[in-house]
Amino acid sequence: MRSVPLIVSCLLALGACDSDGSDGASNTGTGSSSGDEGEAGESENPSGANSTSGPSETTGPSSAGETSQGETGVDPTGGSTTGPGESGDGETSTGGTEEPQLPPGDVESLITWLEGGEYNDWQAESAVHASTGPHFGNVRTFFNNVLFDSFEDGKGVHPIGAANVKELYGPGNSIRGWAVMIKRQEDAGQWYWFEVYDGDVLSDTVAWDVCEDCHGDGTDNVLTPWPLQ
Repeated sequence: MRSVPLIVSCLLALGACDSDGSDGASNTGTGSSSGDEGEAGESENPSGANSTSGPSETTGPSSAGETSQGETGVDPTGGSTTGPGESGDGETSTGGTEEPQLPPGDVESLITWLEGGEYNDWQAESAVHASTGPHFGNVRTFFNNVLFDSFEDGKGVHPIGAANVKELYGPGNSIRGWAVMIKRQEDAGQWYWFEVYDGDVLSDTVAWDVCEDCHGDGTDNVLTPWPLQ
């Protein structure tokens, strides 16, 4: 009688083992499925944490500010960023494509430029001659391309960027200074006046009665005879 319950117990135990094994396989399958989903999530990386783009790569406003400051300056021709006598497309105010020949815009650089004879490739009078004004004696005048073209075109008012340099010799034949005129506004008579003689700066202004009174009879304040002698 005792053997029957023992067999039944063993059979029941085997059934329980089969049931647990089935559950284990099901759990294993579920776990595998969950693992696949986890790997897919990692591969998609939706957060974009490893992206190389970001705000630090954009250009800040400081670059534009530096450029603007670099292009801005004070000069006797009015401080235009395109240059006096020059339009936005690089043409001179006389309608040509040649860049205007211009002296530097500050006194120190201007004196260095004059002493180096940088104006010698401008159109010039053929020889030194006696001045008809208060320029210490003998002189010789040079026209930049803007002023020369303005006279060639018969203009009564010279364009912005027109300029001349007058060498001052005193009573001898050695250069002792210079007088410079640069047209700074479109209206007649709007010039920058500069004069240095024996190392002394006598004029550095946009309005000086002594210059304007003497030059008032010229073509827009230019007294040098045309055509250049």
